Amino acid sequence: MLTKELFEVALNVEEPWFIKEVKFDVERKRLDIHIDFHKGSEFYYESKEDNISGKFKAYDTQEKEWRHLN
Repeated sequence: MLTKELFEVALNVEEPWFIKEVKFDVERKRLDIHIDFHKGSEFYYESKEDNISGKFKAYDTQEKEWRHLN
């Protein structure tokens, strides 16, 4: 099994999401896992406040970083 596939299974990453890149820096003891979604994917959104619900395509994205601190 390839590294990306291993992390997809271990982290339960499912369509439309996928592991885009995995980098490990031994000296810094840092593991970076980049997760992305396929272009044209639709995501469920619901806002009871605005009375909106349904599947919508993502038209704008922002890269974010999540860090696990021990």
